[in-house]
Amino acid sequence: GLLLAITVVAVLILAGCAAPAEPTAPTTPTTPTTPTTPTTPTTPTEPEGYVYDDPAIPGWGVLEGVMVKPDGTPYKFINACPWLTEPYHVNAQGTLTILAQRAGGEISFYDGMSDVSRHIANLEDVLIENPDGLIAPSADGTSDTPIFDRICDAGIPTITTCQPTASEKVLARVSYDFVDMGAVGGRFLDQYQKENNVDLNIYALHGYAAAQGEIERFEGLMEVVDSNPSMTVVESGNTMWASDMASGFVSDAFLTHPELNAVWGCACVTEGIIAGLKLADRFHLVGESGHVVVVDMDTFKGQYDALKRGEIDCLAEHTAWTESDMAFKMLAGYVCLGQPIPVKTVLLDSSPVTMSADYVPRFGMPAIDGAMPLDDWNAWPVLDTREVGIDTPTLKGSAADLPDSFRY
Repeated sequence: GLLLAITVVAVLILAGCAAPAEPTAPTTPTTPTTPTTPTTPTTPTEPEGYVYDDPAIPGWGVLEGVMVKPDGTPYKFINACPWLTEPYHVNAQGTLTILAQRAGGEISFYDGMSDVSRHIANLEDVLIENPDGLIAPSADGTSDTPIFDRICDAGIPTITTCQPTASEKVLARVSYDFVDMGAVGGRFLDQYQKENNVDLNIYALHGYAAAQGEIERFEGLMEVVDSNPSMTVVESGNTMWASDMASGFVSDAFLTHPELNAVWGCACVTEGIIAGLKLADRFHLVGESGHVVVVDMDTFKGQYDALKRGEIDCLAEHTAWTESDMAFKMLAGYVCLGQPIPVKTVLLDSSPVTMSADYVPRFGMPAIDGAMPLDDWNAWPVLDTREVGIDTPTLKGSAADLPDSFRY
């Protein structure tokens, strides 16, 4: 809520103590003055980094009405995700939900439950549902290409986020540069090796090794490893983005290969990595003797908290908030306002998030979803993404003409 500070002024009347004087004739009472009309309180300044559901604050109104058709009915989008319960996509769901609500529209969510066949079946259902627009990652980049083609051929505007599809018919792809993301963790390990003058024997964890994005991220790691003879990838595991699987893989690997002293993850299974190290009796906090250096990807809350506790060393930035914000604005502008797609492909650079730099100022504010409240999606602002060519659709005219305060 917004606080209004009211200053109450108290007037103190001090009585004198002198001897009483002769009484004076009573004065004629003065006519009471007409009470002054209270001044209207000024709109409070929007706290930096947050947007509240107050129409007086520009941050709420920028999308208002964008997803309402001329007949008063809402536009309807679908987000079909192969892994909707995975933390990255939980954040994506929250971001898309609040943006659609702000715009007066509707959005539904389909969960592939980590099953490629189920994801494809869900995309078949999208054809039947025939929404006004679709936002969806690919499961592996290839298996679902034919159904993405059919959806686009049916005239359903489609934008992919996170894992890309091989379909050339989608309107746009919004994701991070996965080769760069894999290299972020690799470069952190490279720096760690040189500063500590220690050979690094690395265990690599995949989310879904067959996915195109996973292939690219591992490629980024190996570009760094191949340039440093003191770094070696000893073994790898495929977790299917499940922390319990990661825990088993890590504990088995470290018991089998006691020379391992580093973990590179692209599976956002930080909790599983920590649990596996504990099972193998290899867990030590950053700075303690015997510490296993750990880098992972994504920046959801559980990972972010583990970083701040010193349980891991580095996260390669990969936020669902950023991708979802961009994809929604592009789709809403195209579908609802008839605006052209501003960019066909958005590939964001990933930044290292460490204990010494635990957020990355970007798009008008620290765009790290792990630092945001998961129980209050209204506190998640519309990002300022003009630097990558994506404006915010608004019925009030160009968002560029609105005050910058709406953005963060």
